[in-house]
Amino acid sequence: MTFQQTIQKFVNMEVDVGGKRVLNDQQASIFRSIISNYKQGGLDVVTGGAGTGKSTVVSAIKKYCDSKGISCVITASTGKAASGINGVTIHSFINLSMKENNDANSVDEALVLKRGEIEADIPQILIVDEFSQVGTQLLREIKKTGFPYIVFFGDAGQLPPVKQVAVDWVAEADHYYSLTKVMRAKDERLLKMFHDFRAHKEGTLENVKMQDYINGDNILEMDFADIDSMPRNTEVSFIGYRNKLVDMMANMLTHKKHNIYNLNLGVQVTAMVVEKEKDGTPIKDARGYFKRSFTNQRAKYNGEDVEIIKLDGTTQKLVKDGYAMHGKWKLKLSKKGIIITDSTAKILPYDMEPVADKYWLSFPTDEILEHTTLVAIDGDTFSLLWDDTQDEYNDMLEYYFSLLHPYLRKLQIVKKHYKGEHADLGALDYSIREAVKSHKNLKSFMVWYDSHEDTSFRKLRWKDFLNASSVVSARYSTARTVTKAQGLSIPCVILSEDSFYGASKAAQYVAVSRAKYGIIILKNLPEWK
Repeated sequence: MTFQQTIQKFVNMEVDVGGKRVLNDQQASIFRSIISNYKQGGLDVVTGGAGTGKSTVVSAIKKYCDSKGISCVITASTGKAASGINGVTIHSFINLSMKENNDANSVDEALVLKRGEIEADIPQILIVDEFSQVGTQLLREIKKTGFPYIVFFGDAGQLPPVKQVAVDWVAEADHYYSLTKVMRAKDERLLKMFHDFRAHKEGTLENVKMQDYINGDNILEMDFADIDSMPRNTEVSFIGYRNKLVDMMANMLTHKKHNIYNLNLGVQVTAMVVEKEKDGTPIKDARGYFKRSFTNQRAKYNGEDVEIIKLDGTTQKLVKDGYAMHGKWKLKLSKKGIIITDSTAKILPYDMEPVADKYWLSFPTDEILEHTTLVAIDGDTFSLLWDDTQDEYNDMLEYYFSLLHPYLRKLQIVKKHYKGEHADLGALDYSIREAVKSHKNLKSFMVWYDSHEDTSFRKLRWKDFLNASSVVSARYSTARTVTKAQGLSIPCVILSEDSFYGASKAAQYVAVSRAKYGIIILKNLPEWK
């Protein structure tokens, strides 16, 4: 049986029985408790291993609340998990965003979480899925918001929070519920594999290897050289720990037309909105142009198909030469970004441009163009997607931070000095060093420093770093990293031992337990860079 035929066998096992989901006794009991608890408020936790039907309970709660007029919002700790339950990320819902940190000494420290005002109404029930990736810092921000009743769903055995302390969920919960009956996979051989990998992760079972579970039926091993191609339009997915290997498998094993981009998170774009008088009259500047203000707008998009406009070759030449048309949109490329305007908007007499909003997508310099794709989402939201490997994206961030860090370092030395700590003033420029000596406190110094050229350069370097970091990451729909796969149910999971054994035990458990019907292990992969 060929690779395509094997995958198709697992895909064909997907059967929708009347389109209905029925809760088992365990799920129904937890559902009733949550509906009963919400009036008293508090924080409840529902945990369960992979495939125990956590998302099914979430859907049942939401459906019931909608029918009874109970306000219920579904969120998740990651964008892909949110898309699987028709929700949004908890970060976007409570308006958490990354802000500049002038005390940073690394890319990881450059941006810190800050919470703004919540734009939506506070719901009676807030659901947060995939709690394993919620750390103490994020939990603290969620609690500050004052939600009356929160229910966290997840599997403590899956991926831990990134760069945050893990939460003791038993101690946090007013009520702690457990789902134990696996609903995703029915085959006992898969269930045993899931159980063993979890036990391996928890340290009660040693030396677990995928090869020990190969049965030639639904847990298979295939040689890379014998693979023909990946069938189009299938949910079957490559899952890898290393981003480069995931990309390579998608590029080499899939049909060209199947490499559709998958946005795994909400997109933030900057719109140039026309300012208006109270009566709605557009305001113009002295030159006769509409006066515009910049505003960040979030577009929460989690679908598979997006419209791709490659910014290379002919398209790049067109936008450099002037305006290029894409549907109703006019695109113009500048040194720092792309301006997108609606060419069908009505132009009023003597007006010099359409009243309709413009979009401004910014990026540091031309090297960004070499690795990004302009994407149109739902026809009227634009963003830049980084469509190269994650490693190269990280290298780009390191480069722009390296240009920013010298200016941050000077500011940090000055702050240490005014705090009375030992600071190497000799590392400062002469003019700054003399200014530190002549100003008695930091506030007085900063008034002087704000007009210094270093402050201008620091702001410019921040702008370049922030624009680089705001490029949205995109992955091929046929390949997902372990992190992006968490929370998904996939007919057949394709793994590579080269990538798999470089992952943590938690990541290995997540990867194998996504499968509903089958697992294919690839061996003898070619060299990759």
